[in-house]
Amino acid sequence: MTTCADLLVIMFDVASIGVLLFKIFVRRSGAGLSYDMFVCITVSGVLFLAPNMDILIEDIGPSVLMMVAYAAAVLVSFPAYLRMVAKEPLLGPMARPLFCRWYVIVPFSLCVAVVLGDHHPDYSSDMLPLTPGLLAPLYLDAFSRVPQLWLVAYEEKKDALAYAFFAFLISSRLVECFNWVYFHCFHHPLLLFPVMFQAVIGADYLYFWMRDMIRLLEKRHFTAMSLEV
Repeated sequence: MTTCADLLVIMFDVASIGVLLFKIFVRRSGAGLSYDMFVCITVSGVLFLAPNMDILIEDIGPSVLMMVAYAAAVLVSFPAYLRMVAKEPLLGPMARPLFCRWYVIVPFSLCVAVVLGDHHPDYSSDMLPLTPGLLAPLYLDAFSRVPQLWLVAYEEKKDALAYAFFAFLISSRLVECFNWVYFHCFHHPLLLFPVMFQAVIGADYLYFWMRDMIRLLEKRHFTAMSLEV
């Protein structure tokens, strides 16, 4: 059964996909997007789609379709993004500390999935067995938010589309977290943790994005009033 919260999550996911594709293929800009985040979510997309197709087809639904669409959008955008960032100057170590590098986040996420995952799942009783192969892309996608948040804090000038793309992602995870806790309490904590992690670390980002949007609207409103006078 699809709830209103599920529809809200899907709406935010569609918005994030739309903004990403518009930024990459229409504006042809990779500014404001963390290279390490993009590598991580691309690897996450491959790990999510390739080994889990049988499980995803059996459990097909609106939420699963959106997860597949998001992974596909990232995979399509990544080659174009690489061509764009190749022409831009490299960021310094302050903008990309060691714990934000993709070659640290990817193996760390895989280790967490291997340690926590169910190595002998009972497919007859579990509709969605929490195997390392299923947990790895979820945790990698969650930990990929860290370098993007760090880059946003480091940059003085924010790119509007990159700002909006990440805001929609965090909004989706925030609604999904509340929806999951409301309907399922804290059951399946291994599935809940990646969503809750993104909601917690991105809450302040979402606040500042909404504040900046309100200030921008107020500025345009006052400018329009001044022109009328």
